[in-house]
Amino acid sequence: MLLLSLCTVVSCEEKSTLINELTLFGLKGPVESVLIEMDYEHTNINDEGYLVNSVKLTFNEHGFMTNETRVHTKPSNPDAKPRLSSESYHFDDIGRIQKQISYSQDGDPTETKFLYKEDAKLPYAGISGDKDYPYMSTLNYDDRGRLISVSLDDKDWNNLFSMQTTYNDNDQKTSYKHFYESELISERHFFYNEQGFMSKVTEVDQDQNKSLLTYEYLKVDDYGNWLVRKEISDQKPGYVIEKRTINYY
Repeated sequence: MLLLSLCTVVSCEEKSTLINELTLFGLKGPVESVLIEMDYEHTNINDEGYLVNSVKLTFNEHGFMTNETRVHTKPSNPDAKPRLSSESYHFDDIGRIQKQISYSQDGDPTETKFLYKEDAKLPYAGISGDKDYPYMSTLNYDDRGRLISVSLDDKDWNNLFSMQTTYNDNDQKTSYKHFYESELISERHFFYNEQGFMSKVTEVDQDQNKSLLTYEYLKVDDYGNWLVRKEISDQKPGYVIEKRTINYY
């Protein structure tokens, strides 16, 4: 999840801290880890290639995400070798993110280092790649310290990618725009129910094709975190079941 752990850095008294990142994942309480597992048994999977099988998120006691590990499998071919990838996030003593290391079984780890202006609580950029082919991500925030835009440029300042995000008063994402160079690739809008759970996501792609995901919540724990939900797409019959196993401190 690119740059996620730096999107909520704010000043708190004499030290830098983070707005609790757990909010970004719809999590409540002292969460240590979340394992999200996908069940595609109730939908049609023809030959759609690799799909997300599971995602594990790990947080420290302050609510900072320190690791994300993803497993992709091929439901249409259970014998296909799973594909693994992960990100780890590293912070300094006052809670500022310093680097993100991305791992893939198909290549060498890649590292993004974050840059700060003097005494700043928020990084203004991230540097990745190597000395011959460096990339810079320029980062912008709103008044609450939430990441609202990222722009990725190559060494010649050609823009490769950018994104724009908006939030509601509960720090929940309400819209996301993804650009390739200057072209809008997709635009998503997120909606929430009275419990604060995501109820639907609408998307429009570059060809003006529209899609809709809706969610039904089947099980909730004592902290108010959902444990089982149903995801329904208007693009295919049936539904997907998502299950979360949550460990607390």
